[in-house]
Amino acid sequence: MFNPSSSRLLAVFLLAPLSVLGQETSSRPAVVAEPVFVTAGQAHVRSLEKWLPGPAVLDSVQKPKTARLIFQPEEAATEPIQKGQAARVKLEPPRQGYLAGVVDRVTDGADSRTGPVRVELLVENPGNALVKGTTYSAEVQVLKRPNALVIARAAILSEGNQTFVFRLSRPSGKARVEKVAVHLGYATEEWAEVSTGLWPGEWLATSNLNLLEDGATVFVQGGSR
Repeated sequence: MFNPSSSRLLAVFLLAPLSVLGQETSSRPAVVAEPVFVTAGQAHVRSLEKWLPGPAVLDSVQKPKTARLIFQPEEAATEPIQKGQAARVKLEPPRQGYLAGVVDRVTDGADSRTGPVRVELLVENPGNALVKGTTYSAEVQVLKRPNALVIARAAILSEGNQTFVFRLSRPSGKARVEKVAVHLGYATEEWAEVSTGLWPGEWLATSNLNLLEDGATVFVQGGSR
């Protein structure tokens, strides 16, 4: 014989576990991604120079105040040595300082990147400060960028043959990042010249680049040039 009260008890018994399970599921905390913290650096304009060192010996005294020296680069240059580039020769003790000069001649007009060449420097020589038989330390300025736009090397992300930076919407606090392709020029251990892609004053992420994505939100821990 059908008993309505028994049916109600059975329904409560069957539904109770589902209700409890639903409560457990809804009360489980959502997984929240850890915030990404980055440091920041600023793109700015500065003068970049590269001096190629090497020994130089006196070849001849041209005039009472100038001397011709033969210069030999210590290393292969990625930039060519050319006539007209600035040069300087370090004085030997007890004298101090440098004597200024220029590259006056490069053998056969050759590009110094192709191999050993004869490089002649024309250097000021007041009071015959330079003497024969002495090997001097000299440098040739193979690169000069008086108004180069530079960024910290730490801001650069390389992917295959392309280079990118992550531009920040603000230099501190909560900020959005934008992945920007850039073309680089001359670089040192700390800085790299940017030829396209950025403007002076823009802020870039300089840490945790492998954790960043275009459009992501990050927390910037202060910025510096």
